[in-house]
Amino acid sequence: MRWIGAFILGNLLWYGITFVAGIVLANIGYEYRSSWSNFHNFIFYPLGVWLGFKITKTSFFGSNWPALLEWFYVRTVPYPNVIAGVLVGIGNTSWTTVAGASAIWGFIWVVWSIVRGSPWILGFVHKAVMDKGWSLTRAWAAALFIEYFTAVSTALPIGCIAFAIKGWIT
Repeated sequence: MRWIGAFILGNLLWYGITFVAGIVLANIGYEYRSSWSNFHNFIFYPLGVWLGFKITKTSFFGSNWPALLEWFYVRTVPYPNVIAGVLVGIGNTSWTTVAGASAIWGFIWVVWSIVRGSPWILGFVHKAVMDKGWSLTRAWAAALFIEYFTAVSTALPIGCIAFAIKGWIT
């Protein structure tokens, strides 16, 4: 019930913010354009709902937030690599540059995974150190190698397929 109350409060705040913004914009001489109304809704609605949940100190995603993040991460890991593979295949002029760009993409993916604190890498390192008795350096090296290999093994074949299709089309 608390979540629904926070959501309703957020919607009421959205109406209030929209009303106040309309008054303020009319007083400063802003000309209303109906083509901009969705822009205001995309800004004011999330703001109102966010304020509703902040005011009531309610979590929007509930107490399962870490589990939800893990679920989302596990299901979306391949997509950036697939997109990079397609772009690598379309954007290069030879098979060797496709392979080189895929290798570079692997390094970019590893750096991105480290920066965002990949739950998979952190979990792997934790299990390797605690359960297998590996040193921290060995665990990190193995985790980063596996992450690199996963990125390249996804991007390279898709890049080659995209490059071949580009060659057949042109």
